[in-house]
Order: sequence, then C-alpha cells, then structure tokens
Amino acid sequence: MTSSFLVILFTFLLWIQFLNFDASLHLYSLELFGLSWSLGVDGLVMAFLLLIALLMPICFLSIQGVSEREKEYS
Repeated sequence: MTSSFLVILFTFLLWIQFLNFDASLHLYSLELFGLSWSLGVDGLVMAFLLLIALLMPICFLSIQGVSEREKEYS
C-alpha cells in the first residue's frame, strides 16, 4: 500500500515537471543503487501514468475486504 502512494508521489512530480515544458517528448533518467533508469514521456504516456498511479491504491483498498474466495470450478 505504501508503495502505491510512493508511485503517486513520483508520478505527480513527473507531471509537474511535464507541465513546465512544451508538449514534446521528455526524457527522464534516474540512478538508484548503481542502476540507471530512463523514461521517455509524451502527453499520452503521461495521461496513462497518472491513470495507473491513481488506480493502484483504489484497487488495493478494494481488495482489503475480501477474506474468502469462491470456488471457480465445480
């Protein structure tokens, strides 16, 4: 659950940086633990990133109440 909120925070930081520039392709790079990550973002990809980031905690919260599964076959 905490990781989904970190994804939202990271995505909103990307969105704020995206709004400060023109609508062309932006390249972001990040180095963590000796690994280099690169992300190419345009307007459509940014919309999908925001959608995924907002849906993640909603999905996690919706499955909190599930305690028993029904048999899927007979």
